Amino acid sequence: MSLLLEAREAFQLGELYLDLGDPFQAEEEFLYALESFFYSGIPVEENELVFAVFEELLARSTAYQEQLPTIALWSANGDYPDADSETSPIEEMVDGNLIPTAIDPAIEHLIEDDILNRKYDFPIYINKQVITYIHYLTTGKKRERVALGLDRLVRYRELFTRIFQEEGLPVDLMYFGLVESNYSTRAYSRAKAKGIWQFISWTGRKYGLRVDWWVDERSDPEKSTRAACRYLKNLYAQFEDWYLVLAAYNSGEGRVGRTLKRYPNLDYWEICERRQLPRETRNYVPAILAAIIIGKDPQRFGFSPQKAEPYRYRTVDIPSPTDLQIVAEALAVPLESLQELNPALRRRVTPPDTETYDLRIPVQAGEEKLADLFALPMKDRLKWIQHPVRAGDNLWKISRQYGVSIAAIKSYNSLPGRNPILRIGQVLLVPLSNISPSATPYADDAPSQPIRPGTYTVQRGDTLWGISRRSGIPVSVIQQRNALESSLLRVGMKLDLADRPAPASQGTTGRSATAGSYTVLRGDTLWGISRKLGASLDQLLASNGLSRQSRIYAGQRLTVPGGMTTAAAAPRVHVVRRGDTLYGIARRYNTDISSLKSANRLTGSTLHPGERLIIPN
Repeated sequence: MSLLLEAREAFQLGELYLDLGDPFQAEEEFLYALESFFYSGIPVEENELVFAVFEELLARSTAYQEQLPTIALWSANGDYPDADSETSPIEEMVDGNLIPTAIDPAIEHLIEDDILNRKYDFPIYINKQVITYIHYLTTGKKRERVALGLDRLVRYRELFTRIFQEEGLPVDLMYFGLVESNYSTRAYSRAKAKGIWQFISWTGRKYGLRVDWWVDERSDPEKSTRAACRYLKNLYAQFEDWYLVLAAYNSGEGRVGRTLKRYPNLDYWEICERRQLPRETRNYVPAILAAIIIGKDPQRFGFSPQKAEPYRYRTVDIPSPTDLQIVAEALAVPLESLQELNPALRRRVTPPDTETYDLRIPVQAGEEKLADLFALPMKDRLKWIQHPVRAGDNLWKISRQYGVSIAAIKSYNSLPGRNPILRIGQVLLVPLSNISPSATPYADDAPSQPIRPGTYTVQRGDTLWGISRRSGIPVSVIQQRNALESSLLRVGMKLDLADRPAPASQGTTGRSATAGSYTVLRGDTLWGISRKLGASLDQLLASNGLSRQSRIYAGQRLTVPGGMTTAAAAPRVHVVRRGDTLYGIARRYNTDISSLKSANRLTGSTLHPGERLIIPN
């Protein structure tokens, strides 16, 4: 394959330059070799031969990390689609052979008038390719997609306009997002490019974006736009021609630079005529020009973008890591609102490698209760966390990082032996509360003495979970009795913890629930427990004074109908293998997909080899 031959030759040339003492030229050749795979349009991981050569070159390049710092940016960590990713439209849009459309004289005349009146701040050129793309984007199914993109742009237009102006770039360039991603923060392409501006991971990191297991700022609309502007400015300083800049953004600056060395006096259109750029790049610039023409005046083409509130937020400092659900409860705002404002957070959790995190919250949300988060121990801001093993990690280091015993981590992940070997990329489930069946419970910040029935005054370090454990009253009952809107407590608050039975209630069968007990395990759900015990969900809820929205926690004892007592068992963990599906895993362990997704906080159905899934009992 020409791709593999070209990549190998470039890599060998880089090694030659390194031997000759020219690290700058060597780095350019190495990066060109690696870039070639992503800009080829070939789904690298789906082609065994291509992927094998890519891994070989990537592995060889690590030997030069100290001499070539940029090479160190290449990493597979974080370079995969998330569960809620959507397919980027760019390949479908620019990869085909479009049949040229006759130029509509009326449209051509209107555009020429716009150019004469300087409506655009970006150089617009009209030819059959551009008109063809205008026709392509405004008819058929593509019209529906463009309409969706223009609706999304309404929310970001104010943000994009401000950033492009501050960075000194043509504001009309904002419309190239219509071709790249249709303005979706979740867009992911087969070239492993992500976000509104479709950065591949190493380019994103090069321009200051964090891309790893926890955070992927390629999905952040503000930070990624800043990075895209810096990248475009650097390309313009190199090529001094906006069409060549766009070509380099699409196919890599190395490819465009090499072409210009071969044909230094040709412009973009002449280079395209000689077919010196890939077909998708030859289509890319006309598609961008069409997108600018449509985006500047959508009503002319029959589009009516829906009104939307601009993308605005306030930033607050919160302790990290913290589950966004905890923050949502404290702010009394929907979890989805926080996720929309913070799309860079991949795990619904702020990253654990920093003490605090600047979280975006709705402008109108009150933040008074967020200060109380700093008083909560980590185990009450999170119940468990996924830790991807990195070079240098061991169980002792991980246990110190999260304040969890080594025994708890080993038990929870079924790790055998005294000193189990950890693999780089392996994902460990780290319990952050007393939920491991064989682990010695670590100390709670709150006193351990039982709480007597009556009125209780909240002390410093108290949490709802700790009070529930010491009083024997479920968290949901404490919240209901005391009209608590969230799990946050204030020092000095009075809580009603009177020892009175829950009112008798009837299940769906009309019979009262009789006593029995069940100890909740990590990953349990109310519905799963009801199935396990052979009781209806309504009966189980009635027996414990719970609702369908109530939360349960590991170690909590539930009263179950029928007098049955089920002993707690260790959680089962499944390591995802290539080809695994949620349906297949659910069938294998005799559970259902919804319980599996709930136990692992999955929002979609995408799985990754090596990922560890908790199997609900």
